[in-house]
Amino acid sequence: MISFIKDKQVYRVISPLTGLSIKTLYRYLKFSNFSKRYNDKLKPIEDIIHIDFKYLRGKNFGIYIFFSNTYKKPIYWFYSNKEVQNKYIEGLKYLQSKWWKIRAVVSDILYSVAKRCNKNNILIQFCIFHQQMVVSRYIWRRRKHRYEANKELKEISWWLGKFKEEVIKQWLEDWYRRYKEWLNEKNIEWKLKHEKTIKAYKSIKRNIEKLYTYEKYKELNIPKTNNLLESLNAKIKEQKIIHRWISIQNLKKIIDYLLYYDL
Repeated sequence: MISFIKDKQVYRVISPLTGLSIKTLYRYLKFSNFSKRYNDKLKPIEDIIHIDFKYLRGKNFGIYIFFSNTYKKPIYWFYSNKEVQNKYIEGLKYLQSKWWKIRAVVSDILYSVAKRCNKNNILIQFCIFHQQMVVSRYIWRRRKHRYEANKELKEISWWLGKFKEEVIKQWLEDWYRRYKEWLNEKNIEWKLKHEKTIKAYKSIKRNIEKLYTYEKYKELNIPKTNNLLESLNAKIKEQKIIHRWISIQNLKKIIDYLLYYDL
């Protein structure tokens, strides 16, 4: 297993080094019973948990990951055909059943996850980087940057986390006051002409409270983003590319081994 993951090798490379045929290597991996979903090497503590979902094969197969901010290691993971917010709640409950005390969750999604976390006295920090990407997704095109309103709104989004919540709120109010009439412009079909700009603005306005959880609870040292998971996601992506022809069942074993031993 270590040759597949750490040495980044495939069957045809490992075969001449070991003297084993490709079919034999395939059988070794196929009949391997390594299957882990929980990192029992880590002692349960009071911690901040990063949560994320990553697709592995198109949009039909992915993995949920629960990552420890203290240990800087994955704690729990499981596979699913699609991303469902309730699965995050189930994962957090599982960790609590293993005696993890969750003080806060850093996530790139909100809605039902935030509601359930609030009910269980768990703080939630919405990833600032993902919020910036949401704004960029709505107004990223160059042709849209001919509008001064879009330029200013995007600039405000890039200052998230660098200025205090009150400052960002004041900038948003000032921005909306100056461009209110422009935002209400309609086309010949009587539909809003700048709908995507409105969505970008409302996204920041709606999430602003959760974007600054770290500021309200400074003693907990809550991270502003989910960037801790990026290096791990890069490793998983690397395995996915190297072993892109491997079966899903064998890919699960490789990823389980990677996450459990954090290679």
